[in-house]
This record gives sequence, C-alpha cells and structure tokens, in this order.
Amino acid sequence: MKKPACQAARAPKKPSRACLGKFLKSYKGLEDIHLPLFREVQRIAKPRSVLYPGSYWHLTASLVFCKVLYVDCDSKVGRFFEDPALLDWVKEHKDYASIPEIDYRQQTFESLSLAEKGFDLLISMSAGIISKPCGRFVKRGGYFLVSDAHFDARTTALDPRFELVAVYNPETKRLEKKGLESCFMTTAGEKISAAQVKASISKPKGSRGFKLKREDWFHLFKRVR
Repeated sequence: MKKPACQAARAPKKPSRACLGKFLKSYKGLEDIHLPLFREVQRIAKPRSVLYPGSYWHLTASLVFCKVLYVDCDSKVGRFFEDPALLDWVKEHKDYASIPEIDYRQQTFESLSLAEKGFDLLISMSAGIISKPCGRFVKRGGYFLVSDAHFDARTTALDPRFELVAVYNPETKRLEKKGLESCFMTTAGEKISAAQVKASISKPKGSRGFKLKREDWFHLFKRVR
C-alpha cells in the first residue's frame, strides 16, 4: 500500500484578537477619555513605577506609563494581560521608547502585600475606596490620581498624608492648579467632614444634608507625609 504523503507542517495559530476587540470597544482605543488625563499626570509626576488597583483590563495606562502593576480580583481579567494582540497594540501606540513593563495580580487590593512607599503613582478610577488600603504604597513625594466616582477623592481629602495639587479639566484636558481651595468645600463654606464623606457613601445625593460647591472628575494628590 502506498504510504500517504507527508502533510505540510501546520502554520502556528494566529493569536486571538478577541481581547483586543473587547478592549477597544470598552475603552475606545486611542479615544479613551483617560488617555489625555494620564498624559497630564505623566507631564507633572513623571512616575517610574505605577500601581493600579481595581484596574479591570484598562491597559490604556501602559500607553503612557512604562511600568505598571495592575491588580484586579476578576478571574476573567488576567487573559487580557497575556493576549499577544492586545500587548502588541500597546507596544505600537505607547508614548515612550522603552519596552512596556506590564505586571498583573489577580487578587483584591485590600490583601496586597507590597513594599510600603514603593510606587511613584497610585491610580484609583472607579473601584471603590482604594486610598485606605493602598495609600501606604505611595512614596513620599509620589502622587495619587483618584476619581471621586466612589467618593475616594473626598476620602483622600481628609487624609493628612496627601495634599491636593491639581484637578482635571475635561474641557481643556489639562490638570489645573488654580482654585483648589474650593475643592471639597460645602455650599455652607466648610470643608467636607468625615461624617459627610460617610454619608456620601451610604446615602443618595438628595438625602445627605449637604452639597459640595464643585464636583470634579479627577484629582491629583501628592503624598507629603
């Protein structure tokens, strides 16, 4: 019987673009509203090491910051940090010349075991109160970029370790240093209190008994103690 001809070697499978597609759909790629924000933080803080707890798969940070440790407890998130197509996209569009250093940990940010004061920048976007368990990881003189989506910015405003140094203006896409004295001030002319921060977290806006003069999207704090 005639032996079958040898089959040609199969070409290696191309990496799946599913993760890249989901990422681009979720964060709009280079149109991500966070990209100009991160570039502004880079301009001011120039961080060499970044910690991003509760990151989900928000790899946009690695377009601007060359060394980022991402942390998220979702078991489905890790595959995004291993996806060749997504990582190649980051390498293609990054702002800096060096190779991206991207690390990921699947765990809760409350249980992180890291060197204290080991990072130049901490990022908190919309994952809850990150400042309390993770503020200790910021170097003295380092920075904390924080959203007030879950009231983490107003929590940080009461933390004596941190000082507000800039607020992001989404219209100009700049971090601005003027008028900071009105941040976290109530319409009664008093700085927000710990009780009011607690009410912010536990009560709907109309039931808190106070209003802030202004509510900004993103705040940049500096660790001073």
